[in-house]
Amino acid sequence: MVTAPSAIAPAAGTTRLSGTAAGGTTQHRWPCVQRKIDTVQPGQVWSGPSLDEAADVERTAEMRRLVAEVSARRLPIADAEKSVVDFVKGLPEAQRERTATAVFADLLRQLDAERSEIIRGIERYGARQQDLAVKLRAQNAELSDIRASGDTARATQAQETILWDTRIFDERRRSLTYVCEVPILIEQRLFALGRAMTGAL
Repeated sequence: MVTAPSAIAPAAGTTRLSGTAAGGTTQHRWPCVQRKIDTVQPGQVWSGPSLDEAADVERTAEMRRLVAEVSARRLPIADAEKSVVDFVKGLPEAQRERTATAVFADLLRQLDAERSEIIRGIERYGARQQDLAVKLRAQNAELSDIRASGDTARATQAQETILWDTRIFDERRRSLTYVCEVPILIEQRLFALGRAMTGAL
């Protein structure tokens, strides 16, 4: 008999909510082992001056270009660190703190927005996965009933459907393992860039 996959292991500190709740609605939960953090706080990734102090700093084309360059995850972190350090050290000393702080404020805003969108995507992906797990359990229960009825042809068709849906479930689960790492990688990138920039002040 084909066994329906169990729900993905719940994240630390969360309550297991997968399955069908009273009233027939499925309650979805965060599908990653990694703890869900909705927003990266400045204090987690920046030890320099308050980011609020840079609100009125004029953003130059060079600053915007740097933010776009080093926020791209395809750029190795070591290369991104070198770019921000070179930029900070090349600033006039009188402007260095405020300009560097403004650049990091923009970096945090951009990468945290990107991270939030990824988290929303993970939640949607995880919800579909949890719904499919519920569907597979129902299909297995139905298959048992069909077999008990002696309808061999219908049982064969039902089993093929379950096998196909199980394959989809397993492929999604493997993909989700990698996707769940992305918010952490963005946090690590922000921390590394913040540390490099404050070290160059």
